[in-house]
Amino acid sequence: MARLNVKKLSDKQIEYNGVIYAKASHPIQTGDIVLDNEDLGVNAAGGFYEVIQVNSYDDFTVIDDDSDDRERDTNDRDFVPYRKVTDADQPMTITLTQPVHLIIKNIATIEFKTE
Repeated sequence: MARLNVKKLSDKQIEYNGVIYAKASHPIQTGDIVLDNEDLGVNAAGGFYEVIQVNSYDDFTVIDDDSDDRERDTNDRDFVPYRKVTDADQPMTITLTQPVHLIIKNIATIEFKTE
């Protein structure tokens, strides 16, 4: 897979294949996209790579620019993880035109009544 062609939306978000990823915290997880800030010769610093697996030793694997597997520790600070943004991560704005009484039943359902 090698270096990915991502669109940088902001300092905290990127887009890859129509999916939004947000800067995340370590440890790095399978499915994350990582920004490589380390220049080791094979991969030039600044490239984005997809994490294809995390093994039992907490090493993650990416495919480098030479199409070889490269493993690094999931807490390696030279790699910045970006994780898929889900619908639950997106804020929701509701504009009300009249006063309401809200009854919160659970996280997924909010019932409201007009007064």
